[in-house]
Amino acid sequence: MDDVTRSWEILPLAVVRPTGFPTDLLAALADPALLDLVDAARADRSALDAVADAFEQASREAPRLEDADQLRAARTAYRAVKRRRAPAEPPLLPAGMPGFRTPEEFARWWSTRCRARDTHLAALDARYPQTLDRARRHIDTALRSPRLREALVLLTPEILGTTVAALLKRPPTGPAPNQNERKAAAFLQRLAAKCETNAFAGPIAYAEVGQALPWADTAPVRRGHLAFWAVQAVLDRALDRLAPGDLGWRTGPAAGLLPADSPVLRAVRQAAAGRAGAIAPATLRTLHRKNLLWATRLLAPTSEPDALRLLRTAATDLDDTDLTALAALLTTTAAEFADADADGKTAAVARTTALLTDHGVDTERRGKGQLYADRVVLYEEDHDPGFRVRFTEAGAARLFGRLDPVLDLAAAAGVEAWQLARKRFTHAWRQQFGPTAATASLPEVLRTIPVSTPAPLAQTGVGRRFQGLVQAAWDGASTEVVLDPADVRAILPDLDDVRAPLLIAPDLHFDSTDRAEVESGRAPVVVGEFHWGFQGLGNLCCFIDDRGALARTTRQWLGHDTHPEELVHVATGARFGKLCYLELLPRTLELSGPAAPGQGRLQAEDIDVHPDGDMVQRSTGQSLMPLLGDAEAATQSPLGPPGCALPRVSLGALTPRITIGDVVVQRAAWQLEPGALQPPDGARPAGRYRHTVDTLRALGVPRRLFAAVQGERKPVHVDLASPHLVELLLAEAKDRPVRVTEMLPTPEGTWQRSEHGRHLCEIRFSARRRRRTDQTTDEPGTVER
Repeated sequence: MDDVTRSWEILPLAVVRPTGFPTDLLAALADPALLDLVDAARADRSALDAVADAFEQASREAPRLEDADQLRAARTAYRAVKRRRAPAEPPLLPAGMPGFRTPEEFARWWSTRCRARDTHLAALDARYPQTLDRARRHIDTALRSPRLREALVLLTPEILGTTVAALLKRPPTGPAPNQNERKAAAFLQRLAAKCETNAFAGPIAYAEVGQALPWADTAPVRRGHLAFWAVQAVLDRALDRLAPGDLGWRTGPAAGLLPADSPVLRAVRQAAAGRAGAIAPATLRTLHRKNLLWATRLLAPTSEPDALRLLRTAATDLDDTDLTALAALLTTTAAEFADADADGKTAAVARTTALLTDHGVDTERRGKGQLYADRVVLYEEDHDPGFRVRFTEAGAARLFGRLDPVLDLAAAAGVEAWQLARKRFTHAWRQQFGPTAATASLPEVLRTIPVSTPAPLAQTGVGRRFQGLVQAAWDGASTEVVLDPADVRAILPDLDDVRAPLLIAPDLHFDSTDRAEVESGRAPVVVGEFHWGFQGLGNLCCFIDDRGALARTTRQWLGHDTHPEELVHVATGARFGKLCYLELLPRTLELSGPAAPGQGRLQAEDIDVHPDGDMVQRSTGQSLMPLLGDAEAATQSPLGPPGCALPRVSLGALTPRITIGDVVVQRAAWQLEPGALQPPDGARPAGRYRHTVDTLRALGVPRRLFAAVQGERKPVHVDLASPHLVELLLAEAKDRPVRVTEMLPTPEGTWQRSEHGRHLCEIRFSARRRRRTDQTTDEPGTVER
């Protein structure tokens, strides 16, 4: 056994994200025998094509026939072969035709293969409507299920009154899935094949990684939430009716952008000094809404997952009867929403909308043009400890020992992109402030220089070398390339001299049916998305009530880091839907929003920025690094830590699965041009299905896949044995490029179980790279490869 150098420190808490519905929900849409018939007919056609090519080649090379009867017989045989039809009699074989000794032998083989093809195609035509009918009955049953109807309300409330109502009122009988059926199939695949966090349709559980965490061992719970934007709007309306002199004014972050002699800045300072009464109430309200001056009793930190908690706190602090009554009503309604069925949830949303409208919140305006996740009034989160995972200490070490070169690859690509962003920042700095300027205030920098820049990881030197490594190991046809971890390490720079913390939040899948194999760190690993920074430490941790324990654990995890910069949170004034990041570190930079209560607050005007992007608190001299960055590392901030993720390899029409050691880091993918899947005009439903599936199978695409269509936010899952899902793919892909990726793990590789069946699952970990000074080597024999 080998010694394992542990380059990465793993946070003891991870988030488990299973699908809310079992894979059986999709299995009933599929008919594997239908796919077998497509494959059998294609095999027949391929065999006929190969022999026909040889026949045509031999015919072209054979001496010209002089006898008229032989010439006529040869032409008849040639037409039959060309059309892939059985000849009426044994054909005249051209001289040099390989593989057959007599015309009779050729005729027997050719006719048998043609009959087999025709039999398979006829069976396909007969089976397609039967498969369609069975799938339709399954969809009908599913759409009548109270649990699934409740899940649909959570995803898209209006669907029950439109698509679902239409399908149940008049069950479809047409020869192919219609638009409503495709929509229903789209929701089913989302519920059973996507690890989305959405109440019981995508519950949350927690994993202990190497040590017990009693504070994370929470009970099962359903919790209703009011949208954060709704609370912001309620507090904003309260600002209009409350006496502004009693709201606890303090300077807002936008004030740091004002010129020193600005009269607005004088008013801000006057109010913050306790003399708000001398300023017109309308002016105070305007200053608050522009983030120049804040009414502290009406602030809503975006880091709080439970917006209702913010509303209740504000109502109590203000001792405002109206706000207190509204907060109580909304809290009760949100709880009823969580416990209700589909109809009850719909009614709770209607009551909440009416309450907010009565208090001046324009929910209609909010909903228009917004992504769904950012416009719902109520949503729900569920904690299901039945999906809880406990990695042993040895298992965690074994797992991340295997992942070590993978994480280093992601870090190296991110660091290079980040360093490029810092060079660009320095160039812009010199142009803006001159070659001799040593510092500028953070507000000056934010006002004049971009602090986020696109930096595709695949275009870094590391990304190009990694792609070259894959190309060199690939034969151009197979669907998997396995790389030696040592070869990957050989293309990476030394990361120990990087002047920034390296933080990654990887989503990992385990291709296993054995939970014990997963928890011991031995299960096959498939890497999902890599996220930047603290992506697992936000709204996904909403069921951990002891945030003090979570904060202490997080700080201890970071505490061994020898970097001189203090990592600080960044508070903004808006957030996307329910996505937020807990403030677990001691201090927060109030960039455009307020810090959480009890946090050490950093003001932008007290921070200086150096030409290389380094930041220092002017009053203390402390080096700072704000947690600024893009979740997917598509852009880099020169002021924050590097955004680290795996560089995507793209090799054209086919990119093989890429495995480093025994860890799959990129699934096999096929790039299809617009229209590549579209069947011929006028094709019958079974023919449309066969053409689409045949096209994909001829490329080597497996039965189960994900299809990312240009212009769509998320890929759709397709089972090629399902006519409904194939029609969904055709509708989505029409006239647009499509990137098809193998599904891995498949439903056969599921290790999570519930009373409902088998569930797909991913786990989001948090990892920090150690520097050489704090890396450790496990004792020999403690970790198995």
